[in-house]
Amino acid sequence: TNFDAKIELAQLYRQKRDFPKAQETLNGMIKANEVKGHNWAVALVELGRTYLDAGGIELAQSNFKDAITKDQTYPDSYYFLGRTLKGKPQKESLARYIGMAPAGPYADEAERIIKTGK
Repeated sequence: TNFDAKIELAQLYRQKRDFPKAQETLNGMIKANEVKGHNWAVALVELGRTYLDAGGIELAQSNFKDAITKDQTYPDSYYFLGRTLKGKPQKESLARYIGMAPAGPYADEAERIIKTGK
């Protein structure tokens, strides 16, 4: 779909560390109202990951929290929010991810962070 293609493009920009292009792609989708339903959380998490990789932890957290507000059933929102937190809130967010996606792509990493705090 067009949505998936634009998400993949934004991911490619992020992986190449072209954060402005990734942000432009994602913000353009959001502003053009191309995002519906569950895809809101997907787009907001990807935007948050872009901010996180660029060093903007506050903007990243804001997007991860917005993703949870839009769709509380999208587990990746909890994983990435947890990565930006410390202490009990971090453990709670990561535990929520594991509860939702015990075999998810980030489950092992989430377990490790809960155990080590790092």
